[in-house]
Parts: sequence; structure tokens; C-alpha cells
Amino acid sequence: MLIDLTQADQHCVVVGDGGAGKSAFLQTWMASMADQQTAHELRFMVVDYRRALMGVVPEPYVGAYASDASAAAEYARQLAAGLAGRLPPPDISRRDLRRRDWWTGPELYLVIDDYDLVNMPGTESPIAPLVSYIPHAREIGFHIVLSRRSGGMARALSSDPVISRIREAGAAALILSSDPREGALFGDQRGAEMPPGRGVLVRRGRERELVQVLLNDDYAEEAGV
Repeated sequence: MLIDLTQADQHCVVVGDGGAGKSAFLQTWMASMADQQTAHELRFMVVDYRRALMGVVPEPYVGAYASDASAAAEYARQLAAGLAGRLPPPDISRRDLRRRDWWTGPELYLVIDDYDLVNMPGTESPIAPLVSYIPHAREIGFHIVLSRRSGGMARALSSDPVISRIREAGAAALILSSDPREGALFGDQRGAEMPPGRGVLVRRGRERELVQVLLNDDYAEEAGV
């Protein structure tokens, strides 16, 4: 399953309980993207405290890999500095804005596994420097793909600046097996108990799809089996 984040939706959120297949989705999606494009066309910045995404794509595709908060904060600052140079000039025309030719380089994808471990309550998120660039995704070639457990998701949708800004800017959502008591997560789609890897894909302007994520060998570690 290849989700194109250069069209209607610029970001993607994956929600699910432990063992639902969140990391498996990210692994499959990253590998699919690398199969479709060259390392000159796309680059991943990976925040992965459990190292579930290590080695998923060849090294030339990985611009940065953070397995702790200190590294994530440093790489986020560096990425923010690079994105600042991609912002359109104030006098740009609508035509030039569509052409997006005032900067060159790959599409940049910030991939975060277990976002709830990254954004701990009472602490500033290490990726906070990137929040202001989320609405400019289309113009600057910057996309966020993150996974998060379903517990506390309803609160995060209203209080977490990264997730709330992503939803406002336009995001696809894959809702894997999740607690229905969290209420509507994206649109009016609620969580439900489902088999590992099974989920509902919600995209703006499109019919919802029931999908099955390819579960690779690393799934056993996530599922705890």
C-alpha cells in the first residue's frame, strides 16, 4: 500500500493499540517509497526510540536517524533550518507557487514511530521546532508520518500541537485496532477491535478503505509474541 502524500493529504497518522501493526505499516510504507523513488527524490528523517525502523531502507535514503530525545531535538533543529530556506518568498506569484521551483532537493519525510514516547507529558517535544512548517508541506516538500497508540488520542487531537496541526493541514489516517472509547478519531471514524494489521484508511475526499498491512518478521517484536 503506497500512500501518496504529495496530493490531497500531506501527512499521515497511524493509530493503534500495542501489537496492532503500527511499526509494520511504517516499515512497509518506507520500503515501498524507496522502491518507487531514488534517494535524490526523497529523504527520510527517522525518530525511532525502539529502533523498529532501523535498516528498513538503504542508508542513502536516511538523512538522519534519532533513537533518543537528544538526537531527535538536534536533528529537528537542523531540519527546521533547512526548511526555512524552502519557504516561498513573500512576493511569489500563484503560478510560481504551484511550480515550486525556488528550491531544489528531495521531498523530506519525518517518520516517527511511537510518537507517544517522543512527546512525553510535561516536557517539550523534541520536534517542536518543526511545528510551524507543517501547514507549508506542499510548498516546501515536507511531510510527517507518525504512529501513536490509541490511548489518549482524543486528548492529543485537541491539545498536542503536532497532531492537531497535522489534522488541520490535511492528513491521511490509518486506524488500526483501537479503543472505541476514544471516540471519533479522524472524521467520524472510531476505533474498533480488529486483527493485527487490519485497519481503516481515512483520506480527505475519498471513500474509506478497509486495508490489511503486510506484517513482516519484525511484527513479532511489536506484538510481543
